[in-house]
Amino acid sequence: MAETTWSWNDQPWADAWAEPDPLSPIYQVRCPTRYEWRPDIEAWPRWLVDNFNVSCNTYYNHPEPRGFEVASTDDDGTVWYIMNTSFDVWGPQGRNDPLGSTVGWQIFHQLMDYPDPPNIRWIIYFGQQYGAWNNWEGEFFAAPDTFMYHGDHIHVTYW
Repeated sequence: MAETTWSWNDQPWADAWAEPDPLSPIYQVRCPTRYEWRPDIEAWPRWLVDNFNVSCNTYYNHPEPRGFEVASTDDDGTVWYIMNTSFDVWGPQGRNDPLGSTVGWQIFHQLMDYPDPPNIRWIIYFGQQYGAWNNWEGEFFAAPDTFMYHGDHIHVTYW
């Protein structure tokens, strides 16, 4: 993947850095948008934005409530949390802009079929969660009428 030089905050859909309100009943207020990833993970959202008409982001404490679990620690002691190894792929207007299923399935297969690290820990799309524990066959994650269904976007978390 080629390195890009644009800034996440310069994107027309960028809406990061609101302070989280952990007591809010509204998910987006509890978990505001962020663009902070471990560098090897950030290469994927940048590549997707550069090559598809999509937007990508993570959230504070993403995915709630596992966002602050430690995902990895660099040799220099830098701690990366699951929220820094996860991202969502949305339509071109940013968070909550539905991702079309044609491009969504293309991206899903690009991510799933990529042979090199970083390696996917789990990926969710259209009510199915895929991971090593289910032999990447997918298993029921949420019904179509629930927030967690992910029919309008892809969620992926890496090791």
